[in-house]
Amino acid sequence: MAAAASASVPARAAGARPPGPRGLPLLGALPEYASDPLQMMLRVARDYGDVAYMRLFVFDVYQVNRPDLAEEVLRGHAGDVMKDFFTRALKPIAGEGLLTSDGAHWRRQRRLAQPAFHKDRIEGYAKIMVDESRRLAAGWRDGDARDLHKDLSRLTLEIVTRALFGGDAGADADVVGSALDVVMDHFSRTYAFVPGVSALLFWQQLRVRRAVRRIDEVVGRLVETRRASGRDTGDLLSMLLAARDEDGRPMDDRQLRDEAVTILLAGHETTALALTWTFWLLSRHPEAEARVHAEVDALLGGRDATAGDLRRLQYCDGVVREAMRLYPPAWAIGREPKTPIVLDGWTIPAGAQVTIAPWVLHRDARWFESPEAFRPERWLDGLADRLPRFAYMPFGGGPRVCIGQGFAQLEAVLVLATLAQSWRAATAPGHAGATLPSVTLRMKGGLPVRLSRRAPAPAPAAAAQS
Repeated sequence: MAAAASASVPARAAGARPPGPRGLPLLGALPEYASDPLQMMLRVARDYGDVAYMRLFVFDVYQVNRPDLAEEVLRGHAGDVMKDFFTRALKPIAGEGLLTSDGAHWRRQRRLAQPAFHKDRIEGYAKIMVDESRRLAAGWRDGDARDLHKDLSRLTLEIVTRALFGGDAGADADVVGSALDVVMDHFSRTYAFVPGVSALLFWQQLRVRRAVRRIDEVVGRLVETRRASGRDTGDLLSMLLAARDEDGRPMDDRQLRDEAVTILLAGHETTALALTWTFWLLSRHPEAEARVHAEVDALLGGRDATAGDLRRLQYCDGVVREAMRLYPPAWAIGREPKTPIVLDGWTIPAGAQVTIAPWVLHRDARWFESPEAFRPERWLDGLADRLPRFAYMPFGGGPRVCIGQGFAQLEAVLVLATLAQSWRAATAPGHAGATLPSVTLRMKGGLPVRLSRRAPAPAPAAAAQS
C-alpha cells in the first residue's frame, strides 16, 4: 500500500536534497553521530521524515525510514546498488565472501552456498546446538557470578565451528575465537571506518593482520585436510566443497576461505548478541521469564529440545523475535548506488551512502504498538504476517537477506529453551544494558549475571508424550 503511494510522488527539483541535520563545517553531523548513532538515527527519522540527508565527514548519507522505501533499495534497486563503504571495509577480514562481495561473483557464490543452508540441512544441526548448550550449562554452578555474554559467545562459536567443520576443528576453536575477538574489537571503534585514519594506527593494524593470519591458517589447514580426504562428514564445509556452479566448477580455496570466515564471523557474533540481549530482557521482565520457564517445562518435561519443537516453543520464539526487534544485531544496513536512483521523489546520486536502520524501523509506532516496550506476546497472533514487508528485518531483506537466518533463529530458540530448563540468570545490580553499536549491536561491559539453578516442574503426562 505504501509502495503505491511512493510511486506517485513527483520528482523533486534537480540537485535537491531531503531535509536533515545541518551539522558543522567540514565534519558535518559526524560528532553527533559518533557520540550516539542510535539516538541520532531515531531523531533524524522523527524530525526529518522518511528520507533524510546528512553529511558525515566525507560521506553523503541518505537515511531511509519507511519499509516500502527500504524494499525499493534492497529489492527494487538490487542491481543498481552495491554494498556500502562501511561493509566493504570488512574485506580485509571477510574477503569476497557473501557479506562483502557484489555482482556476478556474489550471485555465483550465493548459488553455490545455498544448498548448505537448506531447511533439512539446518535442522540436522539442532543436536549440535542442544548438546553444546547442555555442555555449557553443565559447567555452571548455583550462585556463580559470570559474564553471560562471554559464555554465550563461546557457545555460539562452538556451535558454528562444529556445524562448519564437524569434529575437525577441535582446539582450533580457541584460536579462532580469540582472533575474532581482536577483529571485532577493532571494528567496534569509529576510527576503523574513517578514511585514512585507521591506516595511521600501525600497531592496531598489525594486531588485526596477525589475527586474520591466525584465522587463515586454521581455516586453510582444515580446508586442505578435508579436500585431501574427500570425506563428506555432513557439515557445512562438506557441502561447500561439493558445490558446483552451472559450468561444473567448484569453489577454489580462496573462495572457500572467504565463505568459511564469513560464516564464522556472522554465525558466531550475531547469534551471541541476540541471545545476550534476550537474557538481559528476560532478567528485567520476570513475568516473561516465568512464561518461558512454564513453556519449556510443559513442552519438554526435561528432555532435550529438537528442531521439531521450534514451532511449538511459540513463546520462546516470540521472546527471541522481540529481542531482535528491540536490539537487532545488524542495527544498520548500507548500500551505495552505482548509478543515481530515485526514492520518494528524491534523486540519490551514485557514490552516496544509503542507510536502512532496523533499529529505527523496529521502533516505528506506525508498525508496532508501544514500540519501546518488550512484549513477546505481540508475535503470538500472526503479527509477522500483518506487518508491511521490511518493517521487521533483523536479517536484512531482498535477494541479499542473510543466508543463515534459518540457522540463527533455530539456534537462538533451542539455546534459550535448553538453558532455561535448569537456570535463571539475574543481571548484576546497576547494569543498564547500554548499547555499543559497531559492526554489530553489542552490549557495553558484557552481561554480568548471578546464576541460580531452577527445578523444572514435571511436565503433564499428555505434554510429555506429545
